[in-house]
Amino acid sequence: PAGFGKTTVVIDWLRHKAQPFAWFSVDEGDNDPARFMTYLVTALQKIEATVGQNLSQSAKLPPPETLVTLLINDLTCVAEPFVLVLDDYHHLHNPAIHQALELLLERQPPAMHLVLTTREDPPLPLARLRARGELVEVRAADLRFTVAEAILFLNQTMGLALDDAAVAALDERVEGWIAGLQLAALSLQSAADPAAVIAELDGSHHFILGYLADEVLRRLPPDRQAFLRETSVLDRLCGPLCDAVTARTDSDAVLTELYAANVFVVALDDAHRWFRYHALFRDLLRRQLERTTPDLVPTLYARASAWFEAEGDAIAAIEHALAAGDAARTVRLLEAHARAIVLRGEARLVDGWIRRLPAAWRSAGPHANLACAWALLLRGDLDAIEPYVQAAEASAAGDDPVIRAECLGLRAGLVSLRGDPERACRIAQEAVDLAPAGDDYVRGMTRFCLATACNYAGRVAQAVEHYQAALPLCLATGNTVAAMLIIGNLTVLYLARGQLQRAADLCRQTIDAAARRGQDRSPALASVHGGLGDVLLARYDLDAARAQLAVALTLGRRSGHVATLTYSYAVLARLEQAAGHLDAAESALDEALA
Repeated sequence: PAGFGKTTVVIDWLRHKAQPFAWFSVDEGDNDPARFMTYLVTALQKIEATVGQNLSQSAKLPPPETLVTLLINDLTCVAEPFVLVLDDYHHLHNPAIHQALELLLERQPPAMHLVLTTREDPPLPLARLRARGELVEVRAADLRFTVAEAILFLNQTMGLALDDAAVAALDERVEGWIAGLQLAALSLQSAADPAAVIAELDGSHHFILGYLADEVLRRLPPDRQAFLRETSVLDRLCGPLCDAVTARTDSDAVLTELYAANVFVVALDDAHRWFRYHALFRDLLRRQLERTTPDLVPTLYARASAWFEAEGDAIAAIEHALAAGDAARTVRLLEAHARAIVLRGEARLVDGWIRRLPAAWRSAGPHANLACAWALLLRGDLDAIEPYVQAAEASAAGDDPVIRAECLGLRAGLVSLRGDPERACRIAQEAVDLAPAGDDYVRGMTRFCLATACNYAGRVAQAVEHYQAALPLCLATGNTVAAMLIIGNLTVLYLARGQLQRAADLCRQTIDAAARRGQDRSPALASVHGGLGDVLLARYDLDAARAQLAVALTLGRRSGHVATLTYSYAVLARLEQAAGHLDAAESALDEALA
């Protein structure tokens, strides 16, 4: 793509290689075959003055393929290796010129190495050259600046004095794009608060806006510009999704074309089915979309939401419905899917969604309200729970025992966390008694609530019994978050009894089973990794314990489960104390108490 330093890299390589080279900077006017071949001959005469000498005396140049054959014959007499550089080859689109270059590649003189710099793959036999080992490719991924390279560039070349964290943030924002770093540096040189400039950097930044508009968008046909703008509402793209959003039928071909042209399109998989836009480029496109056709934006988001719903991606469907400003659609999707999302450990998502909706949505249905209440309970936002429980009860059809039992289970959890576990036990037992025999989800959830209340009340034997009864029910009904919390709590209880091997086996079996299902990074596993870290600490295996706690904290932050985070930080504090790191222990304890 533009601004990745292709030309600079070749110049630097030639300087270090210290070989003769011929340089031809191509522009749009060079699509005339006669002009192209004239300039090519002129460039090659810097390597060997006699190249094309007879041709230069002719009144009319022969066809390109004939001329290339004559040039090859002239170049065979050159013994010393040399390099021919065709810079900005993407400007060429005349088939006759491409055919001539293909002939040059097929009959390449032994001493010559051809270098092309281009923003897009040229229509040359690259696959054949690659298969024969005759092609070296330097792609955008190779040219992106690492953080270490960005530090050197910004602080030494550009004369800034940014700390490593600021450079890392900037490099992440521009995705290693060298021109982006340089353009941002121009603003940072006079900035009173560089960190604020970096935090606010997006596609509207005037230097970056001008560069992307001039070097990328302006060169594309209006139809492609419209496609880019309309699909900028998407954080990931595939052909069928873009067809649905733009009402086109050729999006697969357009995406393939844009990716091949290196128009700041990044492939997300090896099959090149899914793509995304460079973040700053997407910012620019979004701003252009909102400026030129603001009324179209909600429609585009709504189409995306419908496509994701049809594909079974509830999270993306809800996100796009919210972005469309369609509260009714969002609530319908929440009613259908919020419970499952919370149960697999994504309570933080649901909590974020409900904060973006008007309060009036609570009258829509019981299941979305219950899911939101569970999300708030897991996040420890106790004061916010009751309105959702009341709304669930009010919106339920009649005296529904399923809804009543789940509401009682929620209230039991709330009362436990507020320090009245005995009352919580009574409420939870009522929930267990009310749960319908044929509803394993509610039976498992209410039994889990009763076990937790018993645990808080110090009734350890009863807690273990109820946890063990609830676990298979939760696993069978997809209540992953409750199942993993049960395993985490059983681990702590086994550990308290001195049953270290039993506790370790339970955690490892759970983690291994999740890995086999491809769910080893599920946020719900946070409590299991925390429990295993505690077991390993009890065995004084500090390094292994630290590794497990690191995973627990990472997943716990994603899940938003306050109790798991508190527990994991508390175990980490004990670990740091055991290691003699008292400052780190105090810091971890502060996090646990926060």
